[in-house]
Amino acid sequence: ADSVNDENHIVGIKLIVIDAQSQVPIIGEKPIDTHVYLANETVLPDLRASLLNTKIGDTFLWHPKESDNSVPDKTYKVEVTEIQKLVPIELTDEFIKEYTKEKMNTLEEFRNELEFQMQDDWNHKSRTAMEDQIVNKITEMHTISTPESIVKEVAKNMAEDIKKRYAHLPDSANISIENMLPGLMPVAERTVKWEIIRKKIIENEKLEVEDFDIENLVETEAARTKSDPDTVRRALMQNKNITDNIMHKKLMDFILDFAITNEVQFDEHGHYHPDGEYHHHDDEELELDHEHEHIH
Repeated sequence: ADSVNDENHIVGIKLIVIDAQSQVPIIGEKPIDTHVYLANETVLPDLRASLLNTKIGDTFLWHPKESDNSVPDKTYKVEVTEIQKLVPIELTDEFIKEYTKEKMNTLEEFRNELEFQMQDDWNHKSRTAMEDQIVNKITEMHTISTPESIVKEVAKNMAEDIKKRYAHLPDSANISIENMLPGLMPVAERTVKWEIIRKKIIENEKLEVEDFDIENLVETEAARTKSDPDTVRRALMQNKNITDNIMHKKLMDFILDFAITNEVQFDEHGHYHPDGEYHHHDDEELELDHEHEHIH
């Protein structure tokens, strides 16, 4: 492309750090070559605006801190080095064959597969939301004394995880774990409370992971690894992550047997509409049957 006439372009740029006053390149600062897709929502608006209507060889000054206070206070000379116009490929049966390496032969097959994957993803999100409601409802329903020392330890672990997760951010080293604890204590208390209730339900109902719970997984893994099914079964039963996940599902399935679910309407963005307007998906809310769900 000769010029950037809309956002549907990828623009190659060279960033040179310069002195803001003299506009001379700063010694020791290496130029940065990168590409910017203008339609990407993460691109800073002022950079996008400056790149629109440019041609190869055009230059301009850019001070990103004016629009993003979290970035270093530097001034750049930006040179446009490359311009690529994105042209959407026509969706045809031939393209689908090539794109899927002949796993699918028609556009209709591809659409059906996408619909299946989207529905599967939505089902997973709906299930996760319902399980969160289960935990909230049950912990609200039961008054259980939680050991303060354990709650504090859980809150501390949560704070440490948060600090590690955001270690890449400026001033993250100055974040105090102690200052985070008060805000995390309610969540930690609920977590400990649920763990007590969870173990009690499993114990009372004698729930356990059995061979038939992993039969499909055994068949899949045995075929994939060309291994003896009994060997695979023993290995899976010794894998705590796998058995914990299966037990979690069995527990939730058991509780859902005593839950009353109500359908609510959601639009394509996942927003709840009580009047049913603009709905594209059905999700469920639950109401626990108090007559059946008791912790002794």
